Amino acid sequence: MSETSVAIIGAGAAGLCAAKYISTGGLYSCTLFEQTGSVGGTWVYTDDIHNDKYGVPIHSSMYKSLKTNLPKEVMNFLDFPFPENEESFLHHTEICQYLKAYAEHYGLYQHIQFHKKVNKVQPFNVSGSIKWRVQVIDVPSGEVDEHEFDSVMVCNGHYSEPQLPQITGIESFKGSIFHSHEYRTSDSFKGKRVVVLGASASGIDISVEISHVAKEVFLCHRLPHQTKLPLPDNVKQSPSVVSAFDGGFILEDGRKCEADVFLYCTGYHYSFPFLSADCKIQVKEQCVQPLYKHLINIEYPSMCLVGLPFTVLPFVMFDYQVQFFLKTLDQSVKLPSKEEMEQDCKEDLQKRLNLGMPTRHAHKMDILQWEYFDYLANAVKISKLPLVKRKIYENIRISMRSDLMNYKKYRYEILDDDNFRKFI
Repeated sequence: MSETSVAIIGAGAAGLCAAKYISTGGLYSCTLFEQTGSVGGTWVYTDDIHNDKYGVPIHSSMYKSLKTNLPKEVMNFLDFPFPENEESFLHHTEICQYLKAYAEHYGLYQHIQFHKKVNKVQPFNVSGSIKWRVQVIDVPSGEVDEHEFDSVMVCNGHYSEPQLPQITGIESFKGSIFHSHEYRTSDSFKGKRVVVLGASASGIDISVEISHVAKEVFLCHRLPHQTKLPLPDNVKQSPSVVSAFDGGFILEDGRKCEADVFLYCTGYHYSFPFLSADCKIQVKEQCVQPLYKHLINIEYPSMCLVGLPFTVLPFVMFDYQVQFFLKTLDQSVKLPSKEEMEQDCKEDLQKRLNLGMPTRHAHKMDILQWEYFDYLANAVKISKLPLVKRKIYENIRISMRSDLMNYKKYRYEILDDDNFRKFI
């Protein structure tokens, strides 16, 4: 059997996972294109907030103090545990070091081309078989090269392209405006009145951090389940923002909120600017289509997009997704017909709508991730995720709501496939 060549885009956790399974599997060869000079993706911290020294937009949204909101006991790749550590919730530098150790352990550096920005991916037909033309820019020199591959794995992440909802009159606001993508430290918020829009993980985490130096923080959102969170006294939960004026914002209940700083914590767009229109991938209302099992391009099944689902155990998901895709490439796993895959996609979205989820949560997993992981594991005939991992994940979700200020102080110990211990 001839060796299948695979292009991998991005050397974050998903891209490294893809390279690991390809390089150890024997049937494929891979080239991993990374636009920066390091592995780690979003886990690589930089003080820069706009462009790097080559003019390439900063990919990472990491801030200086960030610690994981999942413990290492459930965050690791399936076959590569974290080093022993007295803490369960790790600083971002430890995650980045873990990914570098993973790349070193599996000999992945030999497959990585650093400072190579993928500019265009396009399918073409060769004697009835789809191949992929990948145009790559050498970042320091600007030189352009083209390569041909049998398959493409898109692993560029989805925490780098800020989502900025329109706010009437925002241009009249005289204060500072940031997105959480640009947030690094709380220094510039000292003594300020800050309006934070959005109360998902980053909104809450940053609000708590800046509360230690800010005069007042208004956490504005539309999430009823977040209203009972035990927050610092100077963090006031408020209705969402309707419009802006020169000195602040008008909220949905009609109140005026004076502010010095406005911080968008409104998430990120799925963005694949390097995929040509011929790839047939579209993003509508944060729903990436047409994808089978949130992963495989239905129009061209030799392309996959790894890591789109959110509110998951991410590294675990990469493990399952990558193995599933590679098994479809060698046809160990037979994909359904195009029509059946399209129908499965429609049913998956309808299932979410029936659960009251908006279209923009088409790739949100949370409690749906366990069924998803089981499907992928069964398909490739590997072990399902031990139940204890789910139990720890669900325990953390409860702890975040009941003890937000302290939940990261706890340690977790896995006793067996069903049981764990939680302690300080």
